[in-house]
Amino acid sequence: MNVLPAWFVSIFFLCTVVTHESQASETTSSGRQEYLNSLISISSESGLANKRTWQVLLHYRSYQFGSGVTSEIDGAEFFFASTGKTNPNAELEATLRAFFFNKKIGKDKLVSQCAFPARYKWLNSQLEFDTRFMPLQKCEPVDLWLERVNAESVSLIFSSYYFTNPVSMFGHTLLRINSAEEARSSLLDSAINYAAIIDDADDFFVYAWNGLTGNFEGRFSVFPYYEIVKRYNDLENRDLWEYQLNLSKKQIDFMLLHIWELSYAKFDFFFMRENCSYQLLSLLEVADPELYLRDQYWTWTLPTETIKQINNQPGLVESIVHRPSLGSQLDHRLTLLNGREKDIVKQLIDITKNVNPAEFDSIIASRQALILDAAINFIQYEISANRDTSKDQKENLYSLLIQRSQLSAGSNFNQNFNPKTLVSPDLGHDPARFEISGGRFDRGEKRSGFDEESFVEFSIRPGFHDLLSLEDGHAPNSQINFLDLRARYETKSAEWQLQKFTLLDIVSLYPLSSFIKEPSWKINIGWEVNQDNACEDCTPFILNPGVGLAFQSNFHRKEIYFAFIEADLELDHEFDSDYRGGFGATVGLLLNASDSWRMAVTANRTHYTVGQRDYVSEIEFKNRFYLSRNLEIIFDLKDVEEYREAKLGFGYYF
Repeated sequence: MNVLPAWFVSIFFLCTVVTHESQASETTSSGRQEYLNSLISISSESGLANKRTWQVLLHYRSYQFGSGVTSEIDGAEFFFASTGKTNPNAELEATLRAFFFNKKIGKDKLVSQCAFPARYKWLNSQLEFDTRFMPLQKCEPVDLWLERVNAESVSLIFSSYYFTNPVSMFGHTLLRINSAEEARSSLLDSAINYAAIIDDADDFFVYAWNGLTGNFEGRFSVFPYYEIVKRYNDLENRDLWEYQLNLSKKQIDFMLLHIWELSYAKFDFFFMRENCSYQLLSLLEVADPELYLRDQYWTWTLPTETIKQINNQPGLVESIVHRPSLGSQLDHRLTLLNGREKDIVKQLIDITKNVNPAEFDSIIASRQALILDAAINFIQYEISANRDTSKDQKENLYSLLIQRSQLSAGSNFNQNFNPKTLVSPDLGHDPARFEISGGRFDRGEKRSGFDEESFVEFSIRPGFHDLLSLEDGHAPNSQINFLDLRARYETKSAEWQLQKFTLLDIVSLYPLSSFIKEPSWKINIGWEVNQDNACEDCTPFILNPGVGLAFQSNFHRKEIYFAFIEADLELDHEFDSDYRGGFGATVGLLLNASDSWRMAVTANRTHYTVGQRDYVSEIEFKNRFYLSRNLEIIFDLKDVEEYREAKLGFGYYF
């Protein structure tokens, strides 16, 4: 960082101010104004407004096409100049004036030095303010906050995928400020979060529209980390991954001063790009302006990609810690129990039943500990999800905790649940996917034109993950795809045809167990070519939601069986009455055949009862053979009424 020396400022000032007999004359109103003018002139001539630190403090971003910059902060309260959002020079000059005249800011009427301490600190480091003309203000609220936070280090937190909330389907990131107080639990540390201010009264479509178009207001907030753990880890059953960052104390303190400033900032919140993960990158750029983290994000920002990006910065990540959710802890503990032990857990959590003391005492202490831990874990899981908050169950939990405390033996849970055996989200496959494939199809007797034909097919999607993708680093048994475009060239007819354009395709399979019972669900929205003879080469708009059940076995490796009851609505002018709608069912099997081979078999039957009426049956057999984390071989078979198709190709994630 280039600092303008004090002697340079003094000489410049002496050249512009006529000095008289005494110090009193130097501090007259005229002299102070001349000093301010000299600061403005020096900052302009030295190009301070174009320096990287000033640019990141104001959240400026250069235009992708053309010249100029604009701040991604949208609230006028953050700027001193009326043109400050797009004019760094005007904002710097207005900032100097505000500091010089101690302008009061916000509802608390803080002087500008205290409202924007990071700006003041950096400008002072560059211009070395003369305190005779610009006295340093006491900022007790800032000092008290820094003292309370007592920062020593910073961790980037990734909260895993949450399918109930559209904005959290791809995960969520925030910062934790780790205290220097060794005896203090990390749960008492401060968390820095960026989120949209949302009206709970909004329905799903209003919510989605406002999020896509930036109609929500985004704000930074600070609160205890235990609230994050309670909400994400416990209530929403989301694993947390903690990436401790290698930032100096000086960098952390400067970032905290900027976070204080952001209490005066509001943003337009966009689900796709200017979301939680994107805005957190701007904080890390303030801490270390040599980091250029936001530059690669112009269209969308996925939390997992920001995690990968930060982990790929040389020396930036010191360590990774996994904090499993209550649900993950319970799932894992149950896998360690045999059938007899699971029966005892069921008896422990059922307040209407009693455990045979002799049977329980016959079990070795380490297994008793594991049984009690599983029972305690289940009750905590149920209470956190508000499924069972009865007084009797809470008393049962207290009794089990007392019983567990009397056992000196551990359950070896931490040893068995070693994060090293898990795959962190930064090691998952890349989000975007390109596919090239070829094959043959037979339209059947009812179709006009060629009966059998070869094709070449291309598809591309920006994200994110499907049921046959490698699950490492991703939510298991899930699918989230959006903006999936697929086009086909048919060789005999020498025609291109749009096969599919998916707006959103989500599948969440949650295997039932004797302890946890969650429904599975799906929704598919977009356009897809018709293959069941209902219309000739039409591509109707499709809305296809469904709800169902899933089960898991481990006969080979892992098998997921699922069934859905679905509704289906298709719109196209080629249909009778321009549409058809009805209900149907899908059953399927998702199988891990090996570490590098995943397959799925699905069968669907739909009865269209309104519009163009019909029965349609479909069977699919899909295979993915993985050559690496991001490269796969595809082999698919499909049968839809009289239509037959076979396809072989390659898929690449990038």
